[in-house]
Amino acid sequence: MSIPNVDAGSEPGPIVEDDTNAYAEGRLFSFEIFWRDHYAWLEERGYLLRERYTLGWTAPWKDDLRKLIHSESSAIPPAAGLNDATRISDGSYVILKRADRLDGSTLKTGVFREIYMCQKFSSEPLASHPKNHCIRYIEVLRVPDAEDDLIVLPLLFPWELFPHSTIGEAIDFFSQVFEGLQFMHNNKIWHGDCKFNSIMMDASPVLKDDPHPWKCHRTRDFTREIRPLRSRTLNPVRYYWIDFDLSGEYDPSTGPPAHRPGYGGTRDVPEWAYPDRPCNPFAVDVYCLGNMIRGYFTEGSAHSPPNKVMGLEFMYALVADMTLEDPAKRPTMDEVVDRFSSIKAGLSEWKLRSRFTPRQELSVRETIHLTRHWAQQLYFMARRIPAIPSPR
Repeated sequence: MSIPNVDAGSEPGPIVEDDTNAYAEGRLFSFEIFWRDHYAWLEERGYLLRERYTLGWTAPWKDDLRKLIHSESSAIPPAAGLNDATRISDGSYVILKRADRLDGSTLKTGVFREIYMCQKFSSEPLASHPKNHCIRYIEVLRVPDAEDDLIVLPLLFPWELFPHSTIGEAIDFFSQVFEGLQFMHNNKIWHGDCKFNSIMMDASPVLKDDPHPWKCHRTRDFTREIRPLRSRTLNPVRYYWIDFDLSGEYDPSTGPPAHRPGYGGTRDVPEWAYPDRPCNPFAVDVYCLGNMIRGYFTEGSAHSPPNKVMGLEFMYALVADMTLEDPAKRPTMDEVVDRFSSIKAGLSEWKLRSRFTPRQELSVRETIHLTRHWAQQLYFMARRIPAIPSPR
């Protein structure tokens, strides 16, 4: 897990010092003090934080601010409750996330926090289910002097770290994301915050170098830019749902699903115009996922690539229905998956291998890119490499 919601994780406590000049003065931000103070304890538990959090750390740019932008230790987590670490036993990279400590009172609320959901999706019979696209936790560390705990999660990266190359690669993304949310709903669990950065990917199949967890376009040592060396068509990736701090579990014995709005990252959900009116959280999930696809694929938005992608007209009707104002008229995730399967079955191989690109004028440069694209696709066809990647 990496680069999750900026509001993810528990609050670290009150601000203890003015952070305005923290970078210029070469010191930690106040929300990082927790990590510095627990460096030795985490090392004892088998996890090593970056050098920035060692006692006595000195910023390399303290006497020359020009060094800041090129310094690895200038990178900080996007949220107070997150940090990255190296697992000492095998050298693997992980994410540490502060989360509400699980207790009986938490369970009684009907809205479960991160730890409960991670444990549920990482335990059998759900853990090995082929449709489970929820992030699996490694372990939970009980912090001895805090009211919350630390979930240890695998390091993942944003699904949009690099653009898809073909329509078929986008189809694989839709398939995994739809299937993962359907799996949650079929197990009577709603996600509660279905937005673009609640979906991550294991980028290792397409990368040679390890990206920095908080500056993903730089290598971990900050020496160069990260570039994908392999295509997703040839080296399929797996996508995961993350961030379950707004998730909940539905009990059918209580009647139809109804829950007061949880107010995740999507702000234009029609039901949220009535904050005191319980709504169907499963229908909200459908809306938010459809809205994300609309913003990042079929239409574009101010927070995503400004131009809609060429060739995705086949998704328009489904996305429109997923984002209907009346929640009762939206399809369920079972219906979304069924309709999408029919859509996918009707796409030709040439369509699937078409270039995934925003709509733009065909310049000389674009003609060269298009020629290279189809040369690669013809090579894949000759090798009988499927147009739709399959990470399973």
